[in-house]
Amino acid sequence: MRFFVLLKQNNMILKHHNIIAWDFDGTLVGIEGGYLLRQFIAKNQHKEHHIITMRSHGQERDIQVILEANGLCTSSFKSIINLPDDIYECYYDTMEAGEPVDRHEYNIWKAKKCLEINATILIDDMEGDEVSRYGCDINNIEIVHPKTLIDILEGPHE
Repeated sequence: MRFFVLLKQNNMILKHHNIIAWDFDGTLVGIEGGYLLRQFIAKNQHKEHHIITMRSHGQERDIQVILEANGLCTSSFKSIINLPDDIYECYYDTMEAGEPVDRHEYNIWKAKKCLEINATILIDDMEGDEVSRYGCDINNIEIVHPKTLIDILEGPHE
């Protein structure tokens, strides 16, 4: 609760970040109030926005259509980066085979991409999951759940 109060006092956490990485599913789309995040992106084109998604195996091709159906176009983002098929396959094939899984590459993938694009924050609905949290923590990248930002953008509730 203290963290949420501090965010409110700072007005808007994203104002301090110029390069922002956004997860796609469950963050920009598929979340109640997600239109507020999309509005923020549309109104803040002076900031650099990137999508970093765990979509792979062609699922990433749907992003453009989904964005447009939700009022944004791909030109709102400097890049759209998806999980390489080989990292996905290595992780899930090993897991399905019941073999011990080395999750390191999978766990730090989003954080590595954030570092490559110089993003200082990742907005991700999996912020509490080790897949996202681990890599961000060791690389000093702030990670925030989209609902936290939606609550701030909605303003005070009466």
